Amino acid sequence: MILAILPIAILGATVPGDQSAEKQVPSEQKNEANGFSTGTQPADISITKSQGSKIHSDVLSQGLYARYSKLHKIVAEVKIVGSSETNSKDGEPVDTTVSANNSDSEVVYGCRETDFRGDYEGKIAVLFRGACKFEKKIYNAAMKNASGVVVINNNPEGVITMSIGDSSKFKKVAVMIPYKDGLSILENLEDSDGKLTMTIKKGEHQAGFEKIVVIVICLAFLILLTISLAWVIFYYVQRFRILHEEYTAQKKQEQLMIKALEKLRIETLKSNSELVKNHTEICCAVCIENFETGTQVRYLTCGHPYHKVHRPMANGKRILSSVQSGRS
Repeated sequence: MILAILPIAILGATVPGDQSAEKQVPSEQKNEANGFSTGTQPADISITKSQGSKIHSDVLSQGLYARYSKLHKIVAEVKIVGSSETNSKDGEPVDTTVSANNSDSEVVYGCRETDFRGDYEGKIAVLFRGACKFEKKIYNAAMKNASGVVVINNNPEGVITMSIGDSSKFKKVAVMIPYKDGLSILENLEDSDGKLTMTIKKGEHQAGFEKIVVIVICLAFLILLTISLAWVIFYYVQRFRILHEEYTAQKKQEQLMIKALEKLRIETLKSNSELVKNHTEICCAVCIENFETGTQVRYLTCGHPYHKVHRPMANGKRILSSVQSGRS
């Protein structure tokens, strides 16, 4: 019967403010140094059940302390809010579930004081998330002198940070646990005939599987980023080196060409010069124009003349190749 409420609890409504309902509480008074949670401290939770002469203990997944919850260790009997208890007069079970006060006929969220029928003094009240603010649930449990409150998340994915607002004045331990651990508690309650002891204490942060995956992905991304950056740097260094070599080779080639041009023979043409007389057969090797009297010409090593007025770089490669071929 207890297990039957779990699938219904996961569909329970979460009212606005359920996740982050918070009233202003002086942070300088409610901090870890003073024994209060800031909403980030994990809780180590274990349960112990007796079956005859045997005692079995199970360690649950880490829970999360509510903001402004007390952080001290507690060991107490577990009591499900809305569960049945035994009438001390005749030993008959009395159903204390108040279905009319909740959003569902099977689940009790602890939103009404009447949900906490029976003896909760010194016990850990276990209830489901949903239907009202966390602050109200803690208040109702404190009114019954419960030593702590464990809220089972109605979402299968992990836990959230609860904020209990003004209910922090009761200095109760308030913890949220994953849905699957709520299932484990209910199963163990049935196996132990309703008698189950829970231990809650401050734990250390653990790197879960999801966190490890995130870390691995981040490291892989950084490695790929580093490799990509190194490749880009290498590419541009090589590109700069090649461009520098080409520029150096070009400048060297120009200097060689200028030196070669300076060594070429220069002549000022006269009227009786062969170049002037045979203008129909001989022309400038550069502009292919006829030579006239008084023109200065320069002779390539191959013997071809051209007008000296032509800039050496106008056809530098052709002239240089001719000069070099003529030397060879």
